[in-house]
Amino acid sequence: MLLANMMGQLMCFAYIMISLKVYKYISIKSVVKEIRKKLLKYSIPLIPNAISWWIFNASDRLIVSYLLDLGKNGILAASHKFSGVYIAAYNIFNLSWTEMVSLHIKDSDFPEFFNKMVNIVLRLFTAMAIGIIACMPFLYPIMINHRYSYGFRLVPILMLGSLFNVVVGLISTIYVANKNTKAIANTSIISATINIVVHLALIRYVGLFAAAISTLVSFLIMSIYRLYDIKKKYFKIKIDTELIIKSIIILPIVIICYYSNNIISNIMSLVVSVIYACDLNKNSMNTVFSIIKNKIQIKDQVK
Repeated sequence: MLLANMMGQLMCFAYIMISLKVYKYISIKSVVKEIRKKLLKYSIPLIPNAISWWIFNASDRLIVSYLLDLGKNGILAASHKFSGVYIAAYNIFNLSWTEMVSLHIKDSDFPEFFNKMVNIVLRLFTAMAIGIIACMPFLYPIMINHRYSYGFRLVPILMLGSLFNVVVGLISTIYVANKNTKAIANTSIISATINIVVHLALIRYVGLFAAAISTLVSFLIMSIYRLYDIKKKYFKIKIDTELIIKSIIILPIVIICYYSNNIISNIMSLVVSVIYACDLNKNSMNTVFSIIKNKIQIKDQVK
């Protein structure tokens, strides 16, 4: 498997190099010392950052395997599937988001633009997280084998952890745009440490729940710290009060219905989450509908 992965990457590299003739643009003589220093200064802190994320992701499986058993790892992996899809959806958006922030970081109205965009995206992904939780009583038994049914209990906690992961990702682009990778590395190391400590402290008492709780706690602390640190170094990030209040009201309702194991409660939870999502994102939805309507009108005029 490792060999196949290595060969696949190597073949992709060779194809791109040859087809695009990249080798024509590579010359050791063209290396500029000043640029090399800047690149190293930017990239070296990202090495411990990457190691921290590896530890963050691998530590849960290692601790569960050592203190519980290997079978529990399968349950943990199954419960991670849905939050994994959620994070994958955010990562697609994050590619363009990071580029946009880097391009406009020096604009005079950047703080206002950044706050507006962060709140729009947070509204969408908060609604998605709560919606996924509400859907799980119907989807989990269909998509996951009954032998991993215990993982159903972990999904809401993991989804909340993933929501704070989105918050971390959104605001961390400020560090990237300002080339402050040291701050990224420092907070990632602290978060990975917190994750391990909380997991070890709780696993003997709550079992697999410790893995989910430690993930939630570490991302929550990281998001709070980075909000504070960015405020101190750059500008204040303002999260909509309406978003916070509505989420605090709706989230407990959805979670209580989730753990009630009652079909009526689950249906009610799903309906509430849909209404909540539509209400929270009504401005964005109106904008999308207006764009679609204008495009249809333009096509009709062309015809």
